[in-house]
Amino acid sequence: MEALSRLDAEPAPAWPTVVSGEAAAVARAAAAAAWSQGAPPPRHWTISSSTGYDLGPVLGEGARKKALTVVGRPDVLVKTRVRTSAHKVRSELATRSELMYLELNRGRRGVPQLYGGWRDAAEDRVYYVVQHAGSPIFVKEVSILLSNSSSAAWLAFCRADPVGAATALVECFRSFTSSGYFMEDLHVAQFTLAGNDIYAIDAPETLPDAPVAAVMDWIAREAGASWGGLKYVEMRLSVHQNCTVDGDCPAVSDIELCAFRDCVPGWDQGAREARGWCRKGWCAPVDARAHTYDLATRAWALPLILKEGRFPSLHQKRRLEELIKRMRSEAPEDRPSLSDVLAALAGRPRAVRFRQLWMETRLELM
Repeated sequence: MEALSRLDAEPAPAWPTVVSGEAAAVARAAAAAAWSQGAPPPRHWTISSSTGYDLGPVLGEGARKKALTVVGRPDVLVKTRVRTSAHKVRSELATRSELMYLELNRGRRGVPQLYGGWRDAAEDRVYYVVQHAGSPIFVKEVSILLSNSSSAAWLAFCRADPVGAATALVECFRSFTSSGYFMEDLHVAQFTLAGNDIYAIDAPETLPDAPVAAVMDWIAREAGASWGGLKYVEMRLSVHQNCTVDGDCPAVSDIELCAFRDCVPGWDQGAREARGWCRKGWCAPVDARAHTYDLATRAWALPLILKEGRFPSLHQKRRLEELIKRMRSEAPEDRPSLSDVLAALAGRPRAVRFRQLWMETRLELM
């Protein structure tokens, strides 16, 4: 893979000596990216070779990556690129981008733990070991028949602790959206349940302003400018684009627009901006607020919890019902943020919405 081998020729971006918070997270992601190209493994990794990891059957396989079981280790999985891919460079970069995603979001709720990995120099391939994060929250083909599609464990969680189940689901989404990611291939098969936590088991796509965007651009630059992670999303979800009609604006994938028919009746077209929305000459940006809408309209998400949950009080059920209504607002600025949703679920005062602040500021200036 000549394209990947050329990556060694370009030095990694420089990072501050002392870092914390977001900078520390980006530095971890950069260290994982550098390791994938020959640098020593990050110091906090507990696995740096294949010793003791006899690979078992494939648990799941997608277009770019696959997850394999490990003999005698039901607590972990090993992930790598698919062997039969017609686009080896893109598939390998997809695995390396997931490495960066896992490091950037290390410790966040709903993000599987990364333990380390090893490189196969002969095939220019990386293997990485991750937490086996429970079982899928669905058991058969997705349908709008809510209870019939849900796993027994997810349904039991929704019934026994509806507020806890809603909180776990929303926190999972907040974990990846707050770090600049957007799940364009959103569907129920992307999520698992382990204990009282919901996990997103595949790395979402980056948005143009993601903190890790510079690192991803560096790792992708020499391997092809049209790689399907950073460049793909930048082209489709540009935040600064003029328009005349909705058709001028980029739309997300069919999966994000309920192509699997997993949305509740009447709410089966996805968020307005996700379909391409020209507002006063500008394309409405697609960001975390589209996922706020998704959580309120996907049959396996908050609507399932509202339908099946055994709430301690009618007041709590009505609170979730009212919250879902606000989350389904057409205009993104009228929807609560995911942090606001979590605050509402906890019964804390909701933060002032952006539109309210904007109107108050405008009145002060008049």
